[in-house]
Amino acid sequence: MLMHAPTDQPVASTPEKPDVDVLVIGGGFAGLCMAIRLRQAGFSFLLLERAAEIGGTWQVNTYPGCACDIPSQLYSFSFELKSDWSRTYPMQREILSYLHACVNKYKISERILLNTEAKEARFEEASRLWRVRTGQGETITARTIISAMGPLSRPTLGKLPAAERFQGKAFHSSEWDHTYDFAGKKVAVIGTGASAIQIVPQLAPRVHSLCVFQRSPPWILPKFDVAHARWLIWMLQTAPVLKPLARSLLYWLQEAMGFALAHPARGNRTTARAARGAADPRRGPASAGRDAGLQHVQPGAGGK
Repeated sequence: MLMHAPTDQPVASTPEKPDVDVLVIGGGFAGLCMAIRLRQAGFSFLLLERAAEIGGTWQVNTYPGCACDIPSQLYSFSFELKSDWSRTYPMQREILSYLHACVNKYKISERILLNTEAKEARFEEASRLWRVRTGQGETITARTIISAMGPLSRPTLGKLPAAERFQGKAFHSSEWDHTYDFAGKKVAVIGTGASAIQIVPQLAPRVHSLCVFQRSPPWILPKFDVAHARWLIWMLQTAPVLKPLARSLLYWLQEAMGFALAHPARGNRTTARAARGAADPRRGPASAGRDAGLQHVQPGAGGK
């Protein structure tokens, strides 16, 4: 979200100089990408991150099995393609390490304020500047604000009937308690999104029983996740031109699968058959719990 000063407001006789041209709020993929590009373009900027570390969702989520459901060659900056991803679908720690490497390479760490939350943003018409108040009570002025805050950055357990009578352990997947021992416990997982489909296969072998509550059954496809061979990594490192080619190939393969899911009758027979069979919503999370090699597919509004 871009918020900039309107151009039709009166200008102060003596323009106030802002602290920075641009203030970026959020230190995940979007915020870091913007910070890198702003530095390359020569703008003065600051990036505010309320956590103690950059990374956004990849810093917050550490639950068992936490990984990306987009191939690694696609889930990276187009200007910073990585040759040595360890596997097709990278795990959380590898993605977070990639983001730290980008921060170091493009030298933006000195422009990042960690443990700094934006509490309020007000536009002052006289000076045509944004005034942003931080959690520490400081005020930062900028000509432009770019919001890169994750829409799901504030977890909620939801309002469940009689939840106050539950005496067991309860926590959100983004606030995983790694000290809790699940062995022999009766566990309930609420939801069947990307996190649940990764968590369930990890918990199933460890608990006494596992029950998954779902509102909408997910579509599930085989997840062809393999470790990258050394020769593949060597080829990508030796011939950098192969990296954008590999990225494009994966992109169009993903697009073709999406087309087959939306229009199975028009796709080729093999792809359409896989789409109809593997993406049966009735399989739901129960299948995911038995097979760690499955991933979710999120159809658009009204998708079937």
